[in-house]
Amino acid sequence: EITTRLVGSEMCKETGVDYHVGGNGAISKVHIIIYQREDGCYLKDNKATNGTYLNGQRLEDNGEMKLTNDAMISIGGEDFIFKLS
Repeated sequence: EITTRLVGSEMCKETGVDYHVGGNGAISKVHIIIYQREDGCYLKDNKATNGTYLNGQRLEDNGEMKLTNDAMISIGGEDFIFKLS
């Protein structure tokens, strides 16, 4: 079973994002997808207009990269630190 989390803008809260970021028009309705596979957690850009960055590197549209502990995820000019537990 794959665990999936959707991150997007506040205006999409009702449509099923797990985590929302309000007050930032640069963040798409469903901007990124974070999911877990057997070999770790991954970040996927959901074809976001303003892009997705992992540790300063831009993901390709619909691209994915493996996450590590303390990885910095940047969307819409806002930074988030990914923590593995």
